Amino acid sequence: QSNDEKPFRNDTVLELGAGTGVTGLTLGALGARVTMTDFELQTCQAMQFGINANGLASNVDVRFLEWGDDSTYLTQPLDFVMGADVLYDTGTDDCCYDLLAHALQAHVPPESKIPIYLSYRHRRDPTLPFFDQMIHAGFLIERLQDADGKVVGSAEGKPLSVYDGSFFVPLQPDGCRDAIKNPNLAEGNENEIQ
Repeated sequence: QSNDEKPFRNDTVLELGAGTGVTGLTLGALGARVTMTDFELQTCQAMQFGINANGLASNVDVRFLEWGDDSTYLTQPLDFVMGADVLYDTGTDDCCYDLLAHALQAHVPPESKIPIYLSYRHRRDPTLPFFDQMIHAGFLIERLQDADGKVVGSAEGKPLSVYDGSFFVPLQPDGCRDAIKNPNLAEGNENEIQ
């Protein structure tokens, strides 16, 4: 592919909870303008090291962003928002889901049609309140599935071919909770990625 045909080229991306920054760095290498965020300063410093080590300072930057603190939110227009493995059970309460939903709603009003891409390892019921909140706020939830209606996902170095022929399918609001709680996983998705 030529540089002009690269996917994500010149897209403005917000990555919430970037952690190690692998996803944001990859998007930056593909030509996206990425702002990787986290609420831990040491993590932000490590992400900055990754940016510098990969020569991506012209495409990728790091910002401190705390999901519950509106003063740390970005104000620039976005092409999409993403988060990799930001939905997990902290063992406490639903507060982290409330904060994530708030941060997403602040950056992406539902009427804007700006996509939010989240990938996470299916962990049964703990994530359901998050999806309930997003549906109630007017967001459309879609999931990547194959032609047989099975959830497609990959982790830990699996070949990209697991995504061949997959497409996003809207989950109906009245059936979303059950679809997320009881996913029909494609063969090879033993990590239960959604």
